[in-house]
Amino acid sequence: MADEQDYETRITEEGGILRFVPRGKLEFGRSERFLTLVRNTARARGCRRVLIDARAFSDPMPNNDRFAIGERVAEEWRGLRVAVVSPVEARDGFIETVAVNRGATARGFESVERAMDWLSLE
Repeated sequence: MADEQDYETRITEEGGILRFVPRGKLEFGRSERFLTLVRNTARARGCRRVLIDARAFSDPMPNNDRFAIGERVAEEWRGLRVAVVSPVEARDGFIETVAVNRGATARGFESVERAMDWLSLE
């Protein structure tokens, strides 16, 4: 059972790809713990490819939080290939840019299908 301060997250695995579907109020501390959950679960299951379906989040974080999350993505997800699907109106690529500039292999997408295609390229 997840801590009430964490996102409610459904985790499934198919074809070597871990899929996370988080829900809850978007918040910096929760997001930091979610990054660690993704890393720890991927390591425990021996998966390097991850799909995060974040379409339940429609409001973006403030820019200073998004910058810090981008830095944490680069730290926490080193060695993983992560595709994040988010609503068009909430996705401007800022977190992705920060993370990729610091060595992460992560990319944002508007559809699960395009994300899965990118994950399958590896």
